[in-house]
This record gives sequence, C-alpha cells and structure tokens, in this order.
Amino acid sequence: MHVVVAGGGIFGQVIAWRLAVRGARVTVCEPVGPGAHGTGSGDRTRIVRALYDEPHFAEAGHRGLRLWSEWCAQLSARLIEPIGVLYLVRKGGPGADAFATWVERGVTHLRALGAAFEDIPPAAVPTRWPAMRSSDLRRAVLEPAAGYARAALATRTIARAAAATGLVVHTPARVTSIETTSSRVTSVRTVAPDGTAHTLAADAVVIAAGFAGVALLEPLCGRLPIERLPHWVSYWDVPYPGGAALHETQLPCWADLGSELYGFPDDGESGFKAAWHSPRPPSQATSESASPQGASPKSVSLQGVARPETPTESEIEALRERVAARFPPLAEGRCRGIYECAYDSTADETFQIGPVPPIAGLWFAGGLSGHGFKHAPSLGESLAASVVNGQPEPDLAPYTLRIPRS
Repeated sequence: MHVVVAGGGIFGQVIAWRLAVRGARVTVCEPVGPGAHGTGSGDRTRIVRALYDEPHFAEAGHRGLRLWSEWCAQLSARLIEPIGVLYLVRKGGPGADAFATWVERGVTHLRALGAAFEDIPPAAVPTRWPAMRSSDLRRAVLEPAAGYARAALATRTIARAAAATGLVVHTPARVTSIETTSSRVTSVRTVAPDGTAHTLAADAVVIAAGFAGVALLEPLCGRLPIERLPHWVSYWDVPYPGGAALHETQLPCWADLGSELYGFPDDGESGFKAAWHSPRPPSQATSESASPQGASPKSVSLQGVARPETPTESEIEALRERVAARFPPLAEGRCRGIYECAYDSTADETFQIGPVPPIAGLWFAGGLSGHGFKHAPSLGESLAASVVNGQPEPDLAPYTLRIPRS
C-alpha cells in the first residue's frame, strides 16, 4: 500500500511514521521541510495538555501526553517537557463564570481519565510561584502531567524516525491536485520548488497541509468551513534577580483565562514566552477594538498565504503590560523576538479529521485551531490505523468532516 501524505507538519509527520509502523509505504510531500520557520509546527514550543471541557478532547489530549512520553523514551529525545500547566480563573470580569465552568468540566474529565490535577488556593499561589500575583483569582488548577512540546524539534525528530523505517520518503514538493477515477484516489500531482511537475500514483492520500488542504479538497467535495487566522507570539529576555523566578524550574506553563493570555516560563535559552489566546482574523484588520490589545491588526500576502505584519511596538508593549500585571518581573523585560504563523481554524475549534466522502482512499486532517500538538500523537495514530485497516482508535467520529451541502 502506497500512501501520499500532503503536508509535513506535526500531523503529517506523525501520520507518516505510524503508517510506516503498520507496513505502508509513504511519500510525504512538503515544499519546505518539517518544522519550517513560519509554519504552525516551526515554533520552539507548544503547550500540551489534557484539560478540556469536551470529553473527546480530554481523552485525546490524555492519550497524547502518554504517547509523547513513550516516544521521548523510544527516540531518545526530549520532545516534551512535563512541567505542568496552570489554569487561572478570575473572580470577575468578562466571561469569568464561563471560564470557571470550563475549568470545572475539564477537571471532571481529568478525574474520569484517572489523570492528576491539583486545586491550589489562590492565596497560596504566590508562595508556590513567587513571580505571580493572585489577588484577583477565584481558582487555580494545576495539571502536573501537562507542559510543553518542543515543536520544531519534535516535528523533525519524528520525520527522521519515519525515514529510518525505510518506508517513508520525504520529497520537497507541494501537492497541487488529487486525481480520482470512479470516486477513488489514483494519484496526486505535485510541483517542486523549482517548478518541476510530477505525478505520484497512490492507493491512498492523507491531506495534512493546514489551510492549503482546504483548497485541495474543494474541487472534489466542496469547501470546508475552515479559516486561516494569523497569529503571533512573543519571547522576552527577563531581568535578574527577579527574572530567576520566571524560569521553568520555578514556574509551569500557564493560561490566564480572564485575560485571554497564555504562556511559557523561561527555558533558559529562548526566554519567557507569551501570547494572546485568540489569533487576529484578517477580516478584523480595520477594527480598533477587534484585537485584545486594542491595536489594529493587519495582514499581508506572502507567497499567496495570508500572514500578519510584524506587530508594532505599541502592540508588543500592550501585551507585555497585560502579562506583567500577572507576572511583575516582566515589567522590566525586553522583547527578544516575535514568531509569526497562522492557525487553520473552525468556528467552534472542533477539528475536521477523517475520510472524505465520497472519495475512497482520501483522508483529511485539518481545522486544528492551534491545538494540533496536543492531539497529534493520539489522533495521528488513530488516522493511520483508519487508513490501513479501517479501525481508528480512539474513535474519530467527533471530528467527522462537516462539508457544507452545495
């Protein structure tokens, strides 16, 4: 069985590797390379966790954490750092009750899965993590088995593991179309960076190409309701001695739910990382109130792909001020860099993963909405099993493709 995987991000690499483990021959078509800069899998870090308000997300995240740990041992590489994720719920403000409900549901699912969590009295937060203020908190929950994935490193390590099976070939090319006969996949057409075109015969095709995958499907079954949303994160040099309390040995990853912020402690190399939770949709480019920081986001085209402009100094400063309200040492920090990418997102942030009707031999994985690294091991493993023997585990039914009727 020969499977073509269109897209070499974390989902594409995991799927290719797990297909090879099951005996399939695989060609991964990726024009730049695994973990390339500017892609969703190319940043240094991504949060991995299992606390979700929906049971299928919690199950996939929990299984993903276990698989990440197993793969770290198998591949002799630190793909993840289980330093914990701390969820902060504020006493008041917009959405406070909804966030409290979200966390409570997530805790319920962790308990059902047998996963550890710790409720921490808000007054005890600064004692445990001196860099953090907590006077405005109503609840703090720590998920100790969670943490962060080393995004680009993990993607490239898994790509090497796939190649080492002898069954996976990585080819620098972009899939431009999928050919079918009698509603069955027969081949794909590709174009290399130098413009050379090729046709690859295939028994099956898996599209894991982010937003570009939506365009590949459109001629076959219509356009999936997935948007491309620009996103940027910031990295900060921290001052000492106060900055020492922002190191990952002193602080977990965190999600400040009332402020729509999340971030990572200083890893000693790339700095303290912080970002807004919500990407900046291009459709909101002219609205002064559209983005949390009150700035006017813009998007530009780079090689046909919508990308955000580098944020202005005022945008960066607005982010820093908001984060410093929770972590005072960051008030003296200095921004060392910005990472720009984009999310392929659905309106409800539910992924679209599974077979593509009515085309036999065609699968799609997209609409990951910034959550791909949390679920790539579990759902990538499941999709690979589905392609080879039609028996996904865990079930992919919650992610069934939602193709609008024409």
